[in-house]
Formats: sequence, structure tokens, C-alpha cells
Amino acid sequence: MRHKKQDNRICLFYVTQRLIDLNKIAEKRKKVYTSAANETHLIEKSLKEFERECIHNLGINALHNHNN
Repeated sequence: MRHKKQDNRICLFYVTQRLIDLNKIAEKRKKVYTSAANETHLIEKSLKEFERECIHNLGINALHNHNN
């Protein structure tokens, strides 16, 4: 059975929720850590994780489209 090609668009609601989650992490850390370096490190780590997640999802769609 042939599948149609995957749509590479992403849901803006999903992106917005992820950014809200990242901001919540930053706010929690701001209360716990007084050092800006620690806060910056966590935000950078979270943003890199989100970047990898987006690239992974785009890659899965590209692989699916290539195989179909």
C-alpha cells in the first residue's frame, strides 16, 4: 500500500507550547539559581533539545517521502 507524502509543516500551537514550556523552565530556574550562567546554560540546553526535535521530525518526514 502506498502512502501519501508527509507534510513538512508543523503546528504553530505545538511550537508555541514548547516555547511556553521553555520559558517556564527559565522562570523556575531564575527562582532557584541566582547565577545568570546557570540559567543561560539551561535555556541553551533546552533550545538545543527543541532544535534537535524539530530536525528529527523533519528528517523522519523526508525519509518517509523518499521511501514512498
